[in-house]
Amino acid sequence: MSSDPNRLCVVTLVHGTWAIRSSWHQPGSRFRESVRAALETNGYQVEFARIAWSGRNRHDARRVACLRLRRKLRLLIGKHPTAQHVVVGHSHGGNIALRTIRRSAMLQSGIVGVVALATPSPPAEPQPCLFKPRVHRSCRRVDQGTCGCGIGRSHDVTRRPRLTRTDLAGGR
Repeated sequence: MSSDPNRLCVVTLVHGTWAIRSSWHQPGSRFRESVRAALETNGYQVEFARIAWSGRNRHDARRVACLRLRRKLRLLIGKHPTAQHVVVGHSHGGNIALRTIRRSAMLQSGIVGVVALATPSPPAEPQPCLFKPRVHRSCRRVDQGTCGCGIGRSHDVTRRPRLTRTDLAGGR
């Protein structure tokens, strides 16, 4: 195998909620060996890194994990500036990876890819209600998935709703 630093792929793994002891991100795991085999088949040398975080299902725990991941990625990019850097996150590990990279221009230019495995969607920001903008300017119950604007049925405020004939006729 070549020792060309341009053919190095650094894969950083981020476990998900409650998964600090899960096996997939540990050295010698089937996941790691599959990734290594695929990359080596394509001529890459592979180096794995990982961060450990509490795994608690809390916003503040994920925030601390973002800081750890940012620090780790900056060190890895500094150590291997010509390598291909990829982050793989499972569950909320995917959210941690996406949030960390989204907030850093340096990481955006240094990371070639993020793989988010079974990652839950982050909570939606309040969106204007699409049915009655004059009456209901901002949806306040996003955590429940509906805005409660009085349209007569629940609707997801994070997507444009599908209008029914009843809606178009002005009925409830």
